[in-house]
Amino acid sequence: MQSTKWIWICLVAVSMAYCDEDASLVADAGSEVAWGFRSKEEAAPPPVAIISTSHESEKHPAKKNPGPYNNITGKGGWFFGEYLYWRPSNSELPFGLESTTIASADTDGNLITGNVERHIPYKMRSGFRVGLGCRLSSDQWDLAGQWTQFGAHGHKTIYNAGGPQHVTPIWEPIIGSNPWKIGAKSDLHLKMVDIEIGKIFCPSQSFSLRPSIGTRWVSVDQRMRLHYEGLSMTIQSSYHIFGQDQIHTKNEYQGMGLRGAASANWNFRTGFALYGKAGYSLVYGSFKSSLREQFTGYNTFTSNSPVNVSTKGKNDFHATRNIFDATAGISWTKVFSHTKRLSFNLAYEFTFLPNQGNQSVLFPTGTSMLKTDLGFQGLTAGGRFDF
Repeated sequence: MQSTKWIWICLVAVSMAYCDEDASLVADAGSEVAWGFRSKEEAAPPPVAIISTSHESEKHPAKKNPGPYNNITGKGGWFFGEYLYWRPSNSELPFGLESTTIASADTDGNLITGNVERHIPYKMRSGFRVGLGCRLSSDQWDLAGQWTQFGAHGHKTIYNAGGPQHVTPIWEPIIGSNPWKIGAKSDLHLKMVDIEIGKIFCPSQSFSLRPSIGTRWVSVDQRMRLHYEGLSMTIQSSYHIFGQDQIHTKNEYQGMGLRGAASANWNFRTGFALYGKAGYSLVYGSFKSSLREQFTGYNTFTSNSPVNVSTKGKNDFHATRNIFDATAGISWTKVFSHTKRLSFNLAYEFTFLPNQGNQSVLFPTGTSMLKTDLGFQGLTAGGRFDF
């Protein structure tokens, strides 16, 4: 028993000595790894890049100005209004001939005279155009409509100065000739309604093209009033009829037909854009032309008894007419979003109606037809809001 006790004491002493020797070796090496631990530097995880998903940290590219037609997505609409400052052109109806001396005399001493055709001039007048539209889908199809209205009037008076210079009426009065004064007034009214469907193509961010097809209704109302003073007609030797004559003419046309057009925009980053539009319409409609004439005067053969003579006539017919129009101008756009924008425009516009100024009436001497082309041109200014 005593020997067994001493054996266990020796084994414990040897084990403790062995552990002290290993600890001293580890301490001399200065390594903590031998104990199964790592330093703070080694325990720290490697750095990880932190990626923020916050929208505030994203850098959006600068928004480019898409212009009045580009980059409109989704359904929506627009409305616009325009002020027209136009003047009728090529529509000045002749109402009289004024004979003037174009040379003092020929070789035989006779006065040389020539006839100058006088017309009713028109000045710049105001009109308006309003319209609205809607985008049918996100692939740039749209439906639009607009109403155009314009009116103008003009007047002119010519006098008979006597001698070789005198005036001759083109519109023949009922009684008499050689008036000492001819006064003429004219009123002109234009109304148009356009309905079209179109599609916008954007070959680039700065250029867009919109072809369209639709219908056009047009109404043209022309009226003219002539007043002759100092008419005379010899009935027997020294007896005459003196008086004045008034002629009222009216020419109305209403028609409807197909219309095709195309518009283009060249946009700049500053919000400005150059734009143009051209269109053609073929309409079929009816002309309603009429004339009323009234002569009032007196007859010296019957002791200055009053003379009153009146007549009237009309001529209605159907015809097909062409309408050409073109616009070129500049616009400026403020973009709020891809569907909301505000734009302003200034342009020169021209509308031409060949053979539209027909005056077909029944005169006492027969039916006469005066044909003139009708046109409108001038400035157009307006604004548009897309939503």
